[in-house]
Amino acid sequence: MGALPHLLLVRETGLAASHHVVTLANFLAGEGFKLTVVCLDSASPAASGLSPGIQLIGLGSAAQHQLGKAWTRIRVAVKLRGVLRNLGGDAAYVVDSWTLPAVWLATGGRFRLGKAGLVYHTYDWLEPGLHPAISLRLERAACRASDLVVNADRARARMQRTLYQLRKTPLWVQNALPRSTPMPGFNAVLRDELLGGSDTPQSCLLVYPTAISNEDSSQRLTFELISAFALLPKRFHLATFFDKGSEHHRCLDLVASKHLQERVTFLPVVPLPQLIRHLGCADIGAILYDDRVSSGYFMASPDKLSLLAACGVPYVASDFPNLEAVAYRLGLGVCCDARDPTDLARAIRELAEGPVPLAERKARARGVFERELHFEKHAQKLAEALRRVVEIRHG
Repeated sequence: MGALPHLLLVRETGLAASHHVVTLANFLAGEGFKLTVVCLDSASPAASGLSPGIQLIGLGSAAQHQLGKAWTRIRVAVKLRGVLRNLGGDAAYVVDSWTLPAVWLATGGRFRLGKAGLVYHTYDWLEPGLHPAISLRLERAACRASDLVVNADRARARMQRTLYQLRKTPLWVQNALPRSTPMPGFNAVLRDELLGGSDTPQSCLLVYPTAISNEDSSQRLTFELISAFALLPKRFHLATFFDKGSEHHRCLDLVASKHLQERVTFLPVVPLPQLIRHLGCADIGAILYDDRVSSGYFMASPDKLSLLAACGVPYVASDFPNLEAVAYRLGLGVCCDARDPTDLARAIRELAEGPVPLAERKARARGVFERELHFEKHAQKLAEALRRVVEIRHG
């Protein structure tokens, strides 16, 4: 039996808060690839969640999303070049546009070292006119140099082909939870805590699985969601998450001005397993974005589609094409103009009190996850494409 095909997965930041990258790496390891994960910053194996047998290397940069001054970029690139040369590998698997500057420097502007293949997999979206032109040029060069380009969203993949004049549309692999994700189920004590000790048979709890912090997080529309709750009956309660910052303070002021202190709860950001525990107590969830910030939101198929379905939680969502398609085709939710608190309140009431019983939607959601919204549903074609890349490189 020959050696396993070896992939060097390169990522700028660590894995503690990047469960989507962990899911990707674990899946590929399960498909018979040898994986080495290289993080340009420090890497903690204890917090990674990687499967046994996956090697994790941290290059020690203290950066988060920005590698800082020129000398820091060069130092990290030199380290990365050494790793790529020493480990060899059948292909470099580069994740996200943030990682591209270091890979470009490490390879002398070629994105390749030796005969190894190149795969570029992006979960983010570089908005033309919003992001610097040099970032788009760099991503275009990486896409054109790659043997395989992978995008987490189908619509973004098609736009990427047009923008960068690629020969093929990037492979679409939806960002989703693995089918094996453990689900702890309903916790009556935790639900009562989230409701402030006021749980009744009439209570309706919406858990919003996103966090607010600084001004940039206003695009998640937590402020508008709280405004919608001011229009809802008192039986509706909201639990959401925060890091300290200006947007959090703005939302706290809104809660106080609307006298919602007993109906809106802010929780510290928690790791994914704890977030799943909280969602297991919810009646409703939400997937909300402000597409004025980026067309990427308008085209997105976010991992929350999978997360909420896995937890058996129907949802209200922004009225964007991909979100509407999943919500209505699979019967998982109601869409609305999420920037309008009145329409958002209407959608919440329709979901909770409409002709389709909420209990029926909840029962349906987990089955939909098992059939359609887990990572493996679309990832098998990625494994097959990677094997072709390795075969071609070995000639």
